[in-house]
Amino acid sequence: NQVINRIGFDRNSITDFVETDVRMLRLRGETIYSNSINSTLSQPVPYNTPYRTEVVDDLFNKVSQEIAGSQDRSRAEWCLWIETATVPASYTSKVYNSSATVANIGYWNLLYDAFNDIEAYHYCADAGGYQSNVINWNAADAIPYNGEFGADVEYLRFKGGYTTFIDALHAAVIANNNNQDPVVLNKRVVSFNYLSATGQVEVTCEPIDGSGGITAYSADYLFLCMPRRSVELVGQTAYDGTLAKQLNNSSVKLYLESVIEQPSYKIGVSCNDDWFRNCTHPPRLNTPDNAWGPTVTDLPLRQIYYFTPEAQAQGKNFAILASYDDMRYTSFWQQFELTTGQTRTTPLSENYQPLSSGTPITDEMKRMVALQLAHVHYGSDSVNVTTGFNRIYGSITEGYYMDWSLNPFGGGYHAWGAHYEICDVMQNIRRPLAIINPSPDGADRVFLAGSAYSNDQAWVEGAFCTSESILTQYFNLVPMVNTTTYPLICACS
Repeated sequence: NQVINRIGFDRNSITDFVETDVRMLRLRGETIYSNSINSTLSQPVPYNTPYRTEVVDDLFNKVSQEIAGSQDRSRAEWCLWIETATVPASYTSKVYNSSATVANIGYWNLLYDAFNDIEAYHYCADAGGYQSNVINWNAADAIPYNGEFGADVEYLRFKGGYTTFIDALHAAVIANNNNQDPVVLNKRVVSFNYLSATGQVEVTCEPIDGSGGITAYSADYLFLCMPRRSVELVGQTAYDGTLAKQLNNSSVKLYLESVIEQPSYKIGVSCNDDWFRNCTHPPRLNTPDNAWGPTVTDLPLRQIYYFTPEAQAQGKNFAILASYDDMRYTSFWQQFELTTGQTRTTPLSENYQPLSSGTPITDEMKRMVALQLAHVHYGSDSVNVTTGFNRIYGSITEGYYMDWSLNPFGGGYHAWGAHYEICDVMQNIRRPLAIINPSPDGADRVFLAGSAYSNDQAWVEGAFCTSESILTQYFNLVPMVNTTTYPLICACS
């Protein structure tokens, strides 16, 4: 909000991201609407668990309350809890002793122990929509974090898409630089070194399209606004004897590897037919505000959003986020990036998908998307599925995917690993080369910012907070918010 205000962004372009109060779930071949999951209506979910009459949000909350008690904590209080929390004596466990450090417990391990029921875990993983939320990440961080994805959470969005805000931010940068654009695009960092003669950092870059040619830039300070994988790639390509080569130092890698990369995948399609409104199992979108979903399924599609109202108002096709998935499901779609008539000519490990507006889907990917959409919306009967497939496939006019498992990102988002002191890492990773003792010359001029090592992983708020924490602590800028009540990053106790 503070950044939005300061750059003069039009607040009228900010509106609600409306999610339905009644989610449609397609799990284990059955269609269930979330308002029917309770003992009164007698529609349990198809899992052999005592919790089959409870919505999945309640299961996450149950574990959180058993370990953390009250969820009514401020941001500063949660930071302290994450750093110091131990398993309470009131928690009945077959695995962990009372007073065990929660940050040293994997969340998957904790869920299994808390439920004493693997089917409950599978229900959480499937119905929650995000596989990344139930992996074996830091349980202390997972407990407050998973409260941000419930069906009753409210979100905001930019009417023209998030790019409109980035464009406004870019314009503000130009305005504050005597109307000169300092932003260099389509380059990637290969290496960097400290120039003792000038006290500056020299950054070596090459074109992202592999066309060749090296360009060097000099700066007083270097901010690596990158996720883990990108930083590691710089370390791999760095020239011998340069400051960048220190990114491969074991002490630095210990901190870099404190976060788990979470691959994610998105497939968006445009349809000329609103088939989802007139099908066997339609999503409940006709709320007063015309909700956009999601529908959640255990199929590799995972989450489906129907971006219909604005498209309809503009006389355009119906835009559908047909698949929003993560972790192991990304590999299902990755094989459709090439057709069955193609073989790979570029190693997956090479940096060949920079940030873009997406890659057109192949026809085989389009067919698989249509088939799974038919299974979700038309049921299991082969005749209905065939009818649904033909209708959906025929309606798709175009489609694009984004594979966030590829370099240079390595994941769409990140999570803190267990057995790390999150606050310590968060504080020190911001100057990654200063972790080395003795630190090399120039280490105090290289900073690392972004959401990956923040309080708000996967949210742009994390990138803003880590950046602002650097500017306020090391450059004496005045913070935009009251950091007593809203700490930018966790402060070690």
